[in-house]
Amino acid sequence: MSTAPGYPRWQTAPPTAPHIEAQKAVRDARSPRDPLAAEPSRRRVYRLRPPDGAGRGASERLRAMLDEEQLAAVEGARGRALVLASAGSGKTRTIVATVAHLIETGVPPEEILLVTFTRRAAREMTDRAERLAGADLSRMTAGTFHSVCRRILRRYGPVVGVPSSFSILDAEDQAEVAAMARDAILAGMTERPALPKPQAIVGWASLAAESGRGVGEVVLAANPRLGDRVAIIEAIAAGYAERKAAMAALDYADLLVLVARLLDEQPRVRARLAATHRWVLVDELHDVNPVQARIVESLAAEGANLIAVADPDQSIYSWRGADPGVVTRFADAAGTRVFPLQTNYRSTPEVVALAQATLPAGNPFGKRLRARRPASGDAPVIAHLATVQDEARFVVQRIADCITEGRAPGDIAVLYRAHHHSVDLQLALAQAGVEFELFSGARFVESAHVKDAMAFCRLRHNPRDELAWHRALRLFDRVGAATAAKVWERIGAEPDPLAAAAALRPAGAAGSGLRRFAETIAAVAATTRPDEIVLHVARADWYRDHLQRTYPNWRDREGDLARLAELAARAPGLDRFLGDLQLAERLEADEDVSGPARRVALSSVHQAKGLEWPVVFVLQVEPGSFPSGWAVSEGNLDEEERLFYVAVTRAADELYLCRPIAARRPWDTGADAMVLNSGQGFLDRDLGDLVEEWSVR
Repeated sequence: MSTAPGYPRWQTAPPTAPHIEAQKAVRDARSPRDPLAAEPSRRRVYRLRPPDGAGRGASERLRAMLDEEQLAAVEGARGRALVLASAGSGKTRTIVATVAHLIETGVPPEEILLVTFTRRAAREMTDRAERLAGADLSRMTAGTFHSVCRRILRRYGPVVGVPSSFSILDAEDQAEVAAMARDAILAGMTERPALPKPQAIVGWASLAAESGRGVGEVVLAANPRLGDRVAIIEAIAAGYAERKAAMAALDYADLLVLVARLLDEQPRVRARLAATHRWVLVDELHDVNPVQARIVESLAAEGANLIAVADPDQSIYSWRGADPGVVTRFADAAGTRVFPLQTNYRSTPEVVALAQATLPAGNPFGKRLRARRPASGDAPVIAHLATVQDEARFVVQRIADCITEGRAPGDIAVLYRAHHHSVDLQLALAQAGVEFELFSGARFVESAHVKDAMAFCRLRHNPRDELAWHRALRLFDRVGAATAAKVWERIGAEPDPLAAAAALRPAGAAGSGLRRFAETIAAVAATTRPDEIVLHVARADWYRDHLQRTYPNWRDREGDLARLAELAARAPGLDRFLGDLQLAERLEADEDVSGPARRVALSSVHQAKGLEWPVVFVLQVEPGSFPSGWAVSEGNLDEEERLFYVAVTRAADELYLCRPIAARRPWDTGADAMVLNSGQGFLDRDLGDLVEEWSVR
């Protein structure tokens, strides 16, 4: 079997001592160091019968805590089983009850493997199952895909040439190794191209390995502007993989890829693991990538019982390799029994009815959601607003009303498709003195790219602001800290630093970068309008290239800068613009303004998955924002629909969907920039009495 792109076989690594030992162990099947020799392959297995009184059915205690659908899933957990757990249907309770039921019916804990996507989920499920079963589950294997694969490779890695003493590289280590590979390749080049950050290259190499694609294909899909640098990026990825092998180190993608290869190539290992873990429970199957799917299917092919829990309508991570089609393929496999959980315990019937009406297209399993809670009489609200500024004022006012009516601030969340959609709201909340907690990234004014643009505004407002000059200078190609210090020493001594910077005519290695710097400063010095300064930086080819090679989410960051320009256009001048943002930053950073009890949650929908709040606002539910503009233009709306379903189902009691009918086009700030959003959005379908529509004036 061929290895994944950019990941050479471990046997090709330089012959370090651990590699020599591992290869010797593989060649001599009878060696005591061979992990497969620890137990004879012909050893008969004698299984203990369940304890007296333990039957196939669930205990009365389990029956009392489960509804009919959940009970059917728990009692049917054998062979191949798929539990289709809709949002709010008690997925975690069902998994925990399944583990407890297995223990009650005599399954030894060491034969159970529970795979989740977070360590927190694994700990929570294990703790709850221990309390429910009244048993010690310390011998049960529970953890993330990566932690489970690490355990497997510690024991069986030598079979595929991976020493059991391998190291695991964290994110910082990975970037350092990739930087070493990059520097080695660039050392012999006279003209060095501008390249993405090492972290980005590692991310692309990992995605390529986990999805079975080439590094070049992944790079071009992420950023077509890097087409002329694909060959170098591929070489860096290959050098990165070679250096990892030489130092007997693995990154997170290696853990998955190598275990999948181990199971593919070593039937004895596959059979041994399936015999050890006779019961495999996989949480959130809809989020697995192709490599993770291969791992669980390999164990099931050897006779292990495989119970997967999934909701294909919540598959929202295709950009990191998740394959939403894996659930359908799993269900279609011979012998798979499907157990739907369609009773929603979280939300009011009004919210559940809207979720049903806006289910993603296709619905291959015929999902029919039911609400367990009594009707509240409050239908979800569609709030029609004129602008995104009105949207921010509306949300702040409704939050204040909810708190006045007795809601705790922690009961309230505001969700959005992209981080920059929350910018106006962040500023409005800060000005109102309402403490909030961000789940979607850095606070707007603390983001690196926002600080970049603000640095040019600061040095225009105060030409003696040395920190702003240093930040602005270091954005340019081949201008490091030492060069920036020399430039400031020169221009800072002049009566007019702006004029001195604009007049720079440098030579040498940093010459081209400093010439672009001088041109930028000349343009900045020619205006006092903050929006023009922000737009000049944001539109510049050199800065867009910097964004795209530095940040995988460069599209969102360009959106942030478009929103920053809108804020700047509303300010009466540079001094007021800087003052307002600095005040907002101070209020946001002040943890004692109102204490933890006044924390409203601000979150992207992606980060909100798995969470819930009594009151939920969803911002900018309009084509171009949510669904995103690139998804509308490319006709790729499937995942956007699933994302909207996730957003709606986070609300327990009250749901507000905001529709600002006018929005700005990125980079435009004139009067002609106000355009009506158009196109078929999530709320353009006929929802009848399922919603209440408000005109916010």
